[in-house]
Amino acid sequence: MMKKLIYIFPVLLFSLAAIFGCDDMNAIHEKYLQGETIYAGKLNMLSTQTGFNRIRIEGSTEYLGNSVKATVKYEGQEQVFDVATDDDYVQMVVENLEERDYEFEIYTEDEAGNKSIKQLCTGSAVGDKFIENQLPRSMVEFVFDQLDLSLRWAEVSDAEYISRTEVTYENNSGTTSSVTVLPGETITKLEDWKPAGEISYQSFVKAGANGFEEAALEAETMTLPDLPPVQLDKSLHALVNMPTDNRGDQYGARPWDYLFDGDDSWRNSDQYGYHSGGNSLPSYFTIDLGVTAQLRKCAMGLRDPNNYNGNNPTHIEIWGIDDITGAETPDKSEEQFIEKGWKLIYKGDVDGKYNQKLDFEIDSEEDVRYIRFKTVTAVNNDGVQYTELTFWGKNVQTVAE
Repeated sequence: MMKKLIYIFPVLLFSLAAIFGCDDMNAIHEKYLQGETIYAGKLNMLSTQTGFNRIRIEGSTEYLGNSVKATVKYEGQEQVFDVATDDDYVQMVVENLEERDYEFEIYTEDEAGNKSIKQLCTGSAVGDKFIENQLPRSMVEFVFDQLDLSLRWAEVSDAEYISRTEVTYENNSGTTSSVTVLPGETITKLEDWKPAGEISYQSFVKAGANGFEEAALEAETMTLPDLPPVQLDKSLHALVNMPTDNRGDQYGARPWDYLFDGDDSWRNSDQYGYHSGGNSLPSYFTIDLGVTAQLRKCAMGLRDPNNYNGNNPTHIEIWGIDDITGAETPDKSEEQFIEKGWKLIYKGDVDGKYNQKLDFEIDSEEDVRYIRFKTVTAVNNDGVQYTELTFWGKNVQTVAE
């Protein structure tokens, strides 16, 4: 009897332990026994791009599954966006943000209300302060190539967020033309531009290095340059030889052959240019330019001062007229010139004592075809020599044969 009790007692203890042990295990696994937790598909590879008072969040739909909406939470606020797998990427723009950094909590949901795991990402928004600190693209200068006009721009190193610059200018048709300048461009040619017309340019900046949109900076407005003077065609020039002109053919000089031949060097012979002869100053000669123009510049070739500078000019005058009919003057006086219709378009000193080549600017609005080139004084104040004359002008007009 005793032996039987000894065997029964351990069996009872084991049974009781098994009963109470199952209750503890059920408690541990209770949450799993209630059914499995289902997670919705999520967005992958989340990233952010900076905007002006907003941020764009982008994610891949690779693992989106059946999710149909995404919730973006930040600082007690949230925005909900529709999402779908129709595109490879989803873009969500969070609006009305202050100019600073943000952290976002993002999760997606399917139609059954199942949610994805939560994800975090950070981004930045910029605004007025950012724009105020941006420099526009700098236009350095206007560049002429004959009558073609271009704009030269500064490098964008001082304006790193510039995305483009829009240029608008007046054209010769009475309207405006526009051209877009990209950051890598430093020269912009203007087509059909109107001389002295208005031009404006406006730069646009991205919202930082990671910006997804751009904003306009304040526009700059200025006046286009006028047309530059052009060199007059020397093949149209001719000496007129009016009655009181000094023909300039002394000492074998041949100005009709060499004064406008394009070679301003002194070639060790008096024949290559104009020579007034001795005891002739003041004197003048008349040139038919072959066109009408407003003179802007003159260049002179002279005798080499290292050889002889006595006949190089020191003070000259240039008089002009459109028509020489009845413009002959009986003497060299200024009063006679004016009476006959000649207009003084230049008067000044030149340094022929030390220079073989000289040029000077002319500021005249007179449209002239004929000019009297008058030498008032020279180094030795005796005679004068010129090896070449070149003229530049504006408003150049051809003349009828």
